Amino acid sequence: MPHPDYIDTPQTAADKSSLTNGLDGLDDLSPEKSFASPSKGRDLIQGIRNGRGLSLKTPRAGARDPLRLLPNGAGKKSEFTPLMMSVTKKNHMRRASGRKTGAQTPSFMRDNSINNGPTPGLPRMGDDSRIYEERTSSSAGEASNETPLPQAVTSSSAQSTPLAQLPGRNGGGGVVGDGNMMTLREQENIIDKIEKENFGLKMKIHFLEQAMSQRGTEFNKAALRENTDLKVNRITMQRELHKFKKNIAQAERDAEVYRLQLEEYRERMKRKQADESLRVETAQLQSELATKETEITKLQNELRSAQQGNEEAKKLRCEMGDLEAELREKDRMIEEREDEIESLKDNAGKESNAAAETEEELETAKRQIEELQEDLDRAAEEAKHAREEREDAVQEKKQAEDNLEELRDEMMNKSFTTKGLSRQLEEKTARLEDQLDELQEKHSILQQELNEKTRNERVLQERLRGAEKEGAGKDKLRDQLHLAHQEKDNLKRDLGTMSTKLQNSINNFQSKSEEKDLLQTRHDALTLESANLQRDLSRSQRSVEELEQALDEERQHAAQNDHHLRSQHKTEIDLLTEQVDSLHREINAKESQLASDHEDWEAQRRVLEAASQRAEEKANGLQRTVNKLQEVEGTLSGREMKLQEALESEKQRHRQEEQVLHRQIQELNDDIAAKRMASDEQRTELNNAKEELRISIREQEALKEKVEQLEEEVEVLQANLEEEAEYAEEQRTKSLESADSQLQKLKKEKQGLQDQLANINIELHELKKTAKDVRAERDDLEAKLIKADKPADDTFNIDQEKRELRRSKQKLENDLERLRLERDNLQDANVALEQEINAEIDRANAEENRLSLELDQLRNKQLSTSENRDRELTSAKNKVQRLEKRVAELEELLDSQTKNMPPSGIEDASLLQHDLAEARKKESESLQRESVLKSTTRDLRSQVANLERELHDLQIAKLTTSTKSPSPYSSPSLQKDLAKARKDLLDAQTTLSDLRTKNRELERQASKISVHESERADLHALLKSSTLEAEALSLKLSDRDTRISDLKAQLRRVRNERERAKARAEAAGRELDAPQERHESVLDKVQQAQHGQGGGSATTREKELRGLMKEVVWLRARCRREEGFRRDLAWSKGFMEMGEGIREACNQADLRMIAQMGVKPKREDYESRLAVRQRLRAAVFVVVAANRMKRLEREWRGVRKLGEGLKRMRGEVEGKKAKRTSK
Repeated sequence: MPHPDYIDTPQTAADKSSLTNGLDGLDDLSPEKSFASPSKGRDLIQGIRNGRGLSLKTPRAGARDPLRLLPNGAGKKSEFTPLMMSVTKKNHMRRASGRKTGAQTPSFMRDNSINNGPTPGLPRMGDDSRIYEERTSSSAGEASNETPLPQAVTSSSAQSTPLAQLPGRNGGGGVVGDGNMMTLREQENIIDKIEKENFGLKMKIHFLEQAMSQRGTEFNKAALRENTDLKVNRITMQRELHKFKKNIAQAERDAEVYRLQLEEYRERMKRKQADESLRVETAQLQSELATKETEITKLQNELRSAQQGNEEAKKLRCEMGDLEAELREKDRMIEEREDEIESLKDNAGKESNAAAETEEELETAKRQIEELQEDLDRAAEEAKHAREEREDAVQEKKQAEDNLEELRDEMMNKSFTTKGLSRQLEEKTARLEDQLDELQEKHSILQQELNEKTRNERVLQERLRGAEKEGAGKDKLRDQLHLAHQEKDNLKRDLGTMSTKLQNSINNFQSKSEEKDLLQTRHDALTLESANLQRDLSRSQRSVEELEQALDEERQHAAQNDHHLRSQHKTEIDLLTEQVDSLHREINAKESQLASDHEDWEAQRRVLEAASQRAEEKANGLQRTVNKLQEVEGTLSGREMKLQEALESEKQRHRQEEQVLHRQIQELNDDIAAKRMASDEQRTELNNAKEELRISIREQEALKEKVEQLEEEVEVLQANLEEEAEYAEEQRTKSLESADSQLQKLKKEKQGLQDQLANINIELHELKKTAKDVRAERDDLEAKLIKADKPADDTFNIDQEKRELRRSKQKLENDLERLRLERDNLQDANVALEQEINAEIDRANAEENRLSLELDQLRNKQLSTSENRDRELTSAKNKVQRLEKRVAELEELLDSQTKNMPPSGIEDASLLQHDLAEARKKESESLQRESVLKSTTRDLRSQVANLERELHDLQIAKLTTSTKSPSPYSSPSLQKDLAKARKDLLDAQTTLSDLRTKNRELERQASKISVHESERADLHALLKSSTLEAEALSLKLSDRDTRISDLKAQLRRVRNERERAKARAEAAGRELDAPQERHESVLDKVQQAQHGQGGGSATTREKELRGLMKEVVWLRARCRREEGFRRDLAWSKGFMEMGEGIREACNQADLRMIAQMGVKPKREDYESRLAVRQRLRAAVFVVVAANRMKRLEREWRGVRKLGEGLKRMRGEVEGKKAKRTSK
């Protein structure tokens, strides 16, 4: 009997309608709110960027790959809060504890677990779960939405198909013993569990959605950074590999270059040690032989020519014998030099062997570099493989995350109808999580492997760098090679090596013989070459003579050109001066003509005034006659009498007028003569003053040119000093560097020779050991021979072995002798190296002495130039003082004559004052230049002192380093060898001193050749000086061109000024014509008003004339003052601009000089005040300026009073006119 609440299945097909009809209420169910899973086939970030929303449609099963459900990879776990971590941990523990071996019974299939109600598989939820204000409760908890049960059927399938009784949870039935049914507590526990799982899944989904929404440019930085790091690492590895390949190629090229350099060095050493020394010595000896031969020929000629006795002939024969002995001595020295050449060639052969060893070392280094490159390539491939595995793991991880999300979405979308599906899903999730953990472990393992690969790659790179450094360190390789050779020699010392040594010795003997033949041919070639050199020397002497002749011709041509240019320059300057003088004369003539015109105008004005006075007097007389005629017109008799009296009175009046006119004419003539004489005197004085001023200006210009020449000379000397100092410094540094480099080279060569000596000593020691062993074996064999009683064939073998041992002993002794010879040769080479070092030190000392002498010469030259410059400056100062006195006298004369001078004289005086001010300003500029030149000389002296101090310090440092240099020898055997070498060196020095005493006579004879060379050097110096003179002439020509352009500009300015003066004169004439017209109008007014005014008209005319004259004077004074102001303003502006430009240029030049010298300017130099002399000079200038301003103010005060009076009079006249018009 089935349970009444169990859902029955239909027994037959006819009963299926009961189940289907009973499920009509499924439409009334409320569906579970599903969470839309993110789409897998499109880009979410691209969709968000394009503005499209998320698709909330349920994904179709056909759209997914059915194999995507498989656990293909582990995904990254989501990040949870501590609450979520604890919940998931508890769920995981519960799942692990709930897994049992037997088949578990669903809790809803137990007995007594279903009441008369809804479906037991969907438990009712007591309350709703809310996450972030969202309703997410299941439909199982709502009573209205419960799933309706089907109607009970009488015939159930349980009668025919009985259900299998599933085992209970606790091994038996429930509390009541009803089997598979659950209690309420179990149902509550299951509900709590489902709620917790639901809450956990919803939280996971929420955080996954949040993570998906945060997959933008801002939140993807970690992934992008990781990708960029991987790409950067890959690119850097590629670049490093490329760089290593380049380094390997460069190392190969360097090895090739080193090999070529070794060959070149070998050839250079051969040539340098053999050819050059031989060539120089043979040339010297041949020159000495030639001189001796010439002397012999001279003596022979003297013998032929001398017929005065046998004593002189004997002396000559003795001298000839001495010369022949000296020739034989020279031949012997040549042979010794040839022997030295042979020994040097032997050394060159040894050096070639060393070069071959270094080439072998380079080949081994190449092989090591190739092996390291292979290791590096292998490591790069492994790293690439690791990266690929890592990328595969990352892809699997992403795929696993996608599968997990799909499964979770499906879990959320499906209902909780059956517990079997949920268990499968839990198992799937557990498996996926396990796979995720495994994949994470694999990922960590792969990450560790990748880190190990990167570390191995770095180790290989370090090894590669170490290999490169080892390739660079040739000394270490040489030591290793020496050790390897020693071990090889220790292992392979047998009879076969002895035979090879014998063959090598035979080959060496043959090569030595061939080298001897080569040296013989080389000697023959050198003799031929010396003869060719002799011919070349004679040819060069002829060419030198031809060059000297050409140089003399060039000098003459340059002198002619210089003379021609100087004369041309002088003629041009004379023409320009004549043009300037003619222009000055024209200006003076124009000024004199203007003055004469002015005087004519004054005379005409006086004549007109006299005519007007006569007309006025005539009008007065006629008026009187008219009055008398009117009085006497009554009677005829009275008329006649009155006419008689009027005639007499008229005659008397005419006589008086004639007397008055004669007196006026006489006075006017006297005034005109006096003024003409005064104007002529003033004009002559002005001309004289102008001539003197021109002369002073010329002298000042000459002084200015001299000062400029001195400045140029000082600049040239300064530049020469700087160039010579720089050249001396460069030569000193170069010599020191070359000496240091040579010392380092010699030390390295010495160290190499010492290493070779040590190796040879080691080989000697080993050979001695082998010799001892051979002797011991020989003694043993002899003892065995004595003791043994063997047949004759055995004795024959023993004798044969004895002979072989003797042969080997003989070879070993020969090798020992050869090694001793090599040691002696090395000691000789060491002594030669020490001699070369001493010679280099002596050469450096001589170079320093030469530099100090050059510095002394430069200092003396600078002192002489500064003294000449001081003398010229003092003479210029004296001349300037004389000119100042003369100008002061002229100023006093001008001040005394300004009152009686015409306007043209006043203008000339202002021009003279302006020229004087310019002269004084030029003098101040020359003084400033003098101070600047003195400061530059002081700086140069300080530089010379600093250079001397540095030279002294360097000499002291060199002496200290030479005295304190430690000896590189440590072993006593080497010290003994050094002591022997020093003794040999002392002996060699004594022999050298003897040879020097002998060679002094030869040097005296060679002094002639040195004289010839000095003459040649003088010729070179003359050629250099001629080039410098040509450059100076070109500079002078350019200066002349600039001066011509300046003079042309001055001429243009003078012409413009003359035109402006003409315009001003015309304007002044117009201004003067205006008062003349006014005067004529006044005269007309006077003539018109004669009838009404009478006696007061003369006074008014005089007043008006005086007013007009005052107005003319006022206008001229204002015009002159305004012109002076404008001229002074323009000149002061130009002077200020010029001074500012000069100061800026001087500052820039000083800054450049300071930057070149490397001297930091001190604050005290800028804060230093003026000297006493400069302050006194400034005070004098201030006083002079104050006096001038006071004088000008006094002059202008009188003119200003005149102008105020004119204004007042004009106001009065205008007031009177206004009153008349008002009346």
